[in-house]
Amino acid sequence: MKFLFVYFSIFVLTGCGITIDGCTYHAIYTDCDGERFPYIAFYQKKDTIGHTNSEIRWHDAKNCGGDYRKKNIFSASRFQNKDFDYELAINNFDHCMSKLGYIKLTIEDCGRMNSVSDKKKCNM
Repeated sequence: MKFLFVYFSIFVLTGCGITIDGCTYHAIYTDCDGERFPYIAFYQKKDTIGHTNSEIRWHDAKNCGGDYRKKNIFSASRFQNKDFDYELAINNFDHCMSKLGYIKLTIEDCGRMNSVSDKKKCNM
């Protein structure tokens, strides 16, 4: 039994990893291919997944309370405001975008930009 544990430990530490979202997570390090999509890219129209018009999407995001062209939807100044409730803001944003016909994909749905893991479901 001791030998099984030793072999298993060596196997895990020397290269066995789990790949999620284009990143391979090893026990000691993480190897990623490509970069993560900005938050806005996860919002796609049901009938145009992967080809959603980005200008219209940004316009809709702004109307739903997002800050135009910010990678994480909200500007840094909002995050610095102690009264800013991120969870409430993102829930309101999600609800508003949903009412406009968008669905929100996940990191696993999309993969990573400019990589072999890009599933072509998210677009900028």
